[in-house]
Amino acid sequence: MICASGKPMHLAKSKRGVCMTNTRLLLLLSILAGQSSLLWGGADDDAQALQRACDNGRAMACFDVASLHWRGAVTGWVNWDKAWAAFRKGVDLDKDQALALNQKACDSGKPGACYNVGLMYENGWGVPKDEPKSVGFHQKACDGGDAAGCYGLGQVLRLGRGIPKDEAKAAWIYGKSCDGGYAPGCYKYAYMYANALGVAKDEPKAAATYRKSCERGDLGGCNTAASMYENGQGVPKDEVLAAKIYQRGCDGGHLGSCKTLAAMFASGRGVAKDAAKAALYQQKAASLERKTQ
Repeated sequence: MICASGKPMHLAKSKRGVCMTNTRLLLLLSILAGQSSLLWGGADDDAQALQRACDNGRAMACFDVASLHWRGAVTGWVNWDKAWAAFRKGVDLDKDQALALNQKACDSGKPGACYNVGLMYENGWGVPKDEPKSVGFHQKACDGGDAAGCYGLGQVLRLGRGIPKDEAKAAWIYGKSCDGGYAPGCYKYAYMYANALGVAKDEPKAAATYRKSCERGDLGGCNTAASMYENGQGVPKDEVLAAKIYQRGCDGGHLGSCKTLAAMFASGRGVAKDAAKAALYQQKAASLERKTQ
């Protein structure tokens, strides 16, 4: 279906009008049918609707909530804790149904569902743990164009889970995930170049790619990119740019970024010296640290 704007319905950003009303209707029908609804692009209202459906016992809605969080489509930041909590809830609602629904969706050409099945077998969630079997589903997800699935495939290749360890291929697959717009894929792609894993060490490329992962919603990418610019690691030293990237990471809730940003305001490195702002970011860091305890 095409909106009045000319965009496909699931890509339209308008929150008013007939097109969004139809989206809501299709979302509701999808939930009632117990089917995956990964077409909504992460609009906050849709995420809340899916969460309510998950809370009401709709397993596939839980998997959709998980996907929204690991793609950073709810808040703009990847949130693994919420993603895994929703995924495990979907499994625990009905282990047999969780596998059957995802397997059916995977077989019908939905690569995101293939990734779900791969995660279940890789981790032994709702099924006997079978790492070799998980590899095939990660591969199918990646081949189907799911950037998160490519990330999953890169992980098993890098770590040698269920398949011979192959860092060179893992790096290439992470690059494919990053090209697909997936922030964690960019982070791992940068990591491979920063640490010469399967590729020649290339710190300038690593810094640029960490920054890309930050821009796409990976908080670790923000902190690492900022650190590289702060210290001139592979790139010209630029404390002003580093402070801006730390700011983005801190705004997203990264503890390390808030701590460093506080220190920069306290000393006037990369920013105008400002005791009040230093105290503010120290307080935010302390608050974030309490949440981790």
